[in-house]
Amino acid sequence: MVEVRALFVGDDYRTEVWISDSAAKAIKNYAGTKENPRGALLKKIKRYSLNGFRAWERRDGPITHEWDGVFRIGHRSSLFRVIGFYGGSKRSEFIIADAYLKRGQQLSAPDRDRIDAFARIRKEKLWRKVDDD
Repeated sequence: MVEVRALFVGDDYRTEVWISDSAAKAIKNYAGTKENPRGALLKKIKRYSLNGFRAWERRDGPITHEWDGVFRIGHRSSLFRVIGFYGGSKRSEFIIADAYLKRGQQLSAPDRDRIDAFARIRKEKLWRKVDDD
């Protein structure tokens, strides 16, 4: 069971974003690196959330459908990837399940296995929201 916590949630966000602890840790470790100064990745995810993720979904865009309902968020200047899926039937919430640094441009077998695992989690609803209050 993957537990997710609120990241960008509330009336201001067209797409609410929830994040797993492992993804939050990976993004935190990535913050401040040369490729992601001052947490630029989280700032972009917040902007996508405010405008709605659907506005940023494109084949060569920052949010791209991989397969089986799993999407990746990335940037051309880095191989760091955030993967997740929509939690609601109306795509009103996005679940960031994992984040990692790819080894190359093409997806490796472990990358594909990781996406397959989260596709299964999405399909079988093996995730839940945790209220920190």
